[in-house]
Amino acid sequence: MNEVLNRIKRSYESFTSNQQDIAKFLLKQPEQIEKLNVRELAKVTRSAPSAIINFSKRLGYKGYSEMKYEFLNNREDLSSFMIPYMAVNKIKQTSSFKQVADKLYQAEKIYLLAYQMSQIPAKDFYFKMHKIAPSKIVFFTSFEDQIRNLPIIKDGDVVLMISNSGECEEILSATPLLPSECCKILLTNGVKSNLSKHADIELSLGILEDDPLLFKEIPTLSRNALLYALDELFKMILEQDYENNLKKIRQSSKFFLNKR
Repeated sequence: MNEVLNRIKRSYESFTSNQQDIAKFLLKQPEQIEKLNVRELAKVTRSAPSAIINFSKRLGYKGYSEMKYEFLNNREDLSSFMIPYMAVNKIKQTSSFKQVADKLYQAEKIYLLAYQMSQIPAKDFYFKMHKIAPSKIVFFTSFEDQIRNLPIIKDGDVVLMISNSGECEEILSATPLLPSECCKILLTNGVKSNLSKHADIELSLGILEDDPLLFKEIPTLSRNALLYALDELFKMILEQDYENNLKKIRQSSKFFLNKR
């Protein structure tokens, strides 16, 4: 992978929330490093030009120009890196994707079912949704607690099952407990998986790893696809009531409250 992108990925967990937003944008659309100048990148990431410069310095460069030079002179074939994002961009054009976004937006409550590694994208989606609809999104890290909540699901609620393979035995064993009246959505990379038989709507991204063991135990490309798909669904929900949702996010942020 390109060295600039490698540095961004290695440093991601230590970034501030604003720097993580810049990082996400560049990791999803690395070609924009070549196309955008400092001010343009600041605009699309809703940050300041000084934040872009500080982001570049955080990665060990003197500034954005040096980071851009390093990117252009250390380019490799980005096709494999871009596969998850291209797959999501393709499925975004389908009626099923819009239907899922509408169902999530209209739901009284959204219950997330995810186990082990699939909890990483589930947790990311939960934290974002919690900023704009804290009483609507329900997720527990403990899978036992996820199961414990199933009996209270009712008509008007949505169960979003997130399973990289679509073959998660724990979720499969829980499907008989799902009320028939609720909408069941599956987000997966599996193709014709067993969980798809229990979903009213399925979004299958079809991103697999080179090795079946990696796909099952330590997914990377396929996990990125799930993260990106959930990000895109979140943005569609956010844009339904954009100004009001921004207000909620600001009110939930200690950083922005302190800037008043």
